[in-house]
Amino acid sequence: MASVTAIVLATSCDVGPSSSVPSTPGTAAPSNTALSSVYAVLQQASRDGQYSIYLVGIDGRIAGHATAQAPSPDYGGYGPLVSTSDHKVYFLDGPSTVKSLEPSGKVATAATLPSSATIQARFSVSPDDRRIAVALLTYHVDGLAITYGGMQMYVSDLNGANRVDIFSSPSVAEWPVEWLGADLVVAVAIPFANQSGHGGSIAPFGALGGYHVINSATGDRVAELCPAKEGLPLGLPTHEGVLCERYSDAAAILYDWTGAATKLGNIPPNPVYQALEPGTRNFIVDNVNLSATSIYVTGATGDLRKLPGQVAELGFITRGKVLLALIAESKLVVYDLASSSSAPVALQPSSAGGSPYGAYGLLAGRLPGGL
Repeated sequence: MASVTAIVLATSCDVGPSSSVPSTPGTAAPSNTALSSVYAVLQQASRDGQYSIYLVGIDGRIAGHATAQAPSPDYGGYGPLVSTSDHKVYFLDGPSTVKSLEPSGKVATAATLPSSATIQARFSVSPDDRRIAVALLTYHVDGLAITYGGMQMYVSDLNGANRVDIFSSPSVAEWPVEWLGADLVVAVAIPFANQSGHGGSIAPFGALGGYHVINSATGDRVAELCPAKEGLPLGLPTHEGVLCERYSDAAAILYDWTGAATKLGNIPPNPVYQALEPGTRNFIVDNVNLSATSIYVTGATGDLRKLPGQVAELGFITRGKVLLALIAESKLVVYDLASSSSAPVALQPSSAGGSPYGAYGLLAGRLPGGL
């Protein structure tokens, strides 16, 4: 694991969330309509440079779908291409256009980010659809040689107004991934995350150096979770915090949003952790060598429950509902932990995904979003 350079965050004037955002031509306006269900956001790659977004409900039905052009070339690798608010999924189409997708299937243009041939953009939209945090990472290309040129991070209204620059660095690579109230959750990574050997469903945000919670108006650091010297964060963050595999003893550690760490129960030998269950301290762990056996662990007691068949676990949609790729049957299902029943998902695997963990896509978020 490459070490992550300590960061010094710049301070600027205090700008709170805007009370209203005027809708500009071609720009999606904020929505105040509460969703009636919860959805998994699957990001599935194809070999033609495009990727697809699917909203999968707890009943296995696909509620919405959109296709977009992936950034090309994508020097940084595992930074997220999607963000979820309380109402919509936002996704990057090409190098700079942010679009939104609703469960109804409606797609709209939401924002335009700064772009150039050397800039890679990553972003996170606030739960109320009014603010956006953006990281701009610069890469220089000289023949076959690619070097990292540093980054800057800013927060603005969704339409680009009221921009406040909150952080810059010539060497650190970071990007916003979630909002925690008025604060931001930032993934601390490395400039070339796609060369790290990690990512995909295991570490979907590429947070190889852990997460920082920062003030969205000033950039001041509030908390640090699963720092690089301690372990590797796995799966999507939840309201409870971040699941972390500790390097020293391979223990499952829960970091809450204050940065406090708690060891979770007893675990099987040689674990590879995958996902923390929302609303609980329970998690799913795969056995050694990713050999298609997934085990549900009750964090408080250490009780173990093997999930049926050969499966590749993508993650939890919500409490008690987990997305499983059934390898032998070559299909994706929503598995209900309470009833031990499965609801099929009408989604075909993609050859661009490679292993069973990537064939059905990356669990890139949950809708509603926010923490």
